[in-house]
Amino acid sequence: MVTSVLLPNVITYSSAISACEKCAKWEVAMALLGTMSDAELVANLITFNSAISACEKAGHWQEVLCLLETLSGQELQADEFTYNAVLSAFEKGGQWQLALHLLKGFDAKQVIDVSIISYSAVISACEKRGKWRMALQLLEEILTRELRADVIAYSAAISACEKRSQWRAAVALLNQLLESQMEADGVSYNAAISACEKEQWQMALLLFQEMLRQHLEASVISFSSSISACEKGSRWTSALDLMDLLHCQAQMAPNLVTYNAAIAACAHCFHWRHASELLMSLRKEALQADMITGLLMSGLFEEAELGLALGKMLVEVERIGSGLTLYLKRIPGDKRAIHEPSRMDWICKCLSSKVQTVSVR
Repeated sequence: MVTSVLLPNVITYSSAISACEKCAKWEVAMALLGTMSDAELVANLITFNSAISACEKAGHWQEVLCLLETLSGQELQADEFTYNAVLSAFEKGGQWQLALHLLKGFDAKQVIDVSIISYSAVISACEKRGKWRMALQLLEEILTRELRADVIAYSAAISACEKRSQWRAAVALLNQLLESQMEADGVSYNAAISACEKEQWQMALLLFQEMLRQHLEASVISFSSSISACEKGSRWTSALDLMDLLHCQAQMAPNLVTYNAAIAACAHCFHWRHASELLMSLRKEALQADMITGLLMSGLFEEAELGLALGKMLVEVERIGSGLTLYLKRIPGDKRAIHEPSRMDWICKCLSSKVQTVSVR
């Protein structure tokens, strides 16, 4: 009886590597590609594209670069899918210089027609490193080439401006996006709001209001940035209103950043009672207070000369998960105040050990 043995061919390997790409098994995809040479099989472009895509989705840009070099060494011609996958890998790894070099390279050689997808990936790579000027330059190139910039490209450019606090450029880009008859999304508004929150709190709040007016879904980031803007403008009541509005959202809950921003808004105007209520609410949300929370509360109670109250509040912080040491000193009038040569030294000491109460007369 003759037994036939079916041996894998290039199509078999390509299908297997493509399956690995779909289920995020990039190591297996690379191993399969490596065994093809042992089987005296030559990988084709489809095989390489599947392996590149598997590594790109896993964020391994070094492996992607090696695959691109191997592909070129075998005299295979990369296509648009190949280059966009490589650019996407560079973008995920924040390798903006490599992404830019590749874009300029295949554009100059006219290997493929550069698409908006290619440009968006490079702009996103610049955004991750805060290279806002390069992001704006690339966006200008898109318009010069009469390509239609999409919301992704604009949002990435706005976010690049936000990372360097370039609020004017961020707002100008958002206006340009809106004037181009495209619908801005929550990402675009969030980046613009964050860019404005530190220096232009009025603009940040206006953008948030416009976002709601456009019926765009505000995220926790939107609320946190807007509440932080309220703190810069001493609008503590607006910060509390936004917290109430956030609590009304069915599928959203404030995080620690949101709470710290609201506490900071109250602390900025010395409203220690509202700050205390926020700290208690934070505990009910099962969130863990951090150093920022402790510093805000310590500064607020020190200003209000409520050293004992501070001690009680920091005990609550400890119950959430941060250890502390309370140093209390008796002063005239039977009041208690914090004994500290330095507020920062004291609070750091507080948050570094288990609860102890030391009374110093």
